[in-house]
Amino acid sequence: MANPSSKTLLTCIVAHTAILHNGKRYDVGEEINLSEAQYKRLSHYLTVKDDSAAQKAKAEAQAKAQAL
Repeated sequence: MANPSSKTLLTCIVAHTAILHNGKRYDVGEEINLSEAQYKRLSHYLTVKDDSAAQKAKAEAQAKAQAL
């Protein structure tokens, strides 16, 4: 099993509405660091700051959708 501390963190920006994550409120425009799994759950509310990471996450989501 992979070590949780070795997971890639994505820097995201809250996009459409404020969110509450791990007991902290993040307003629109604020940055938040998330694992890929967390990003996938909250992706409707976020924009990935790093474009290459955003493309990777999008490609993975499309591949998963096609596999289903």
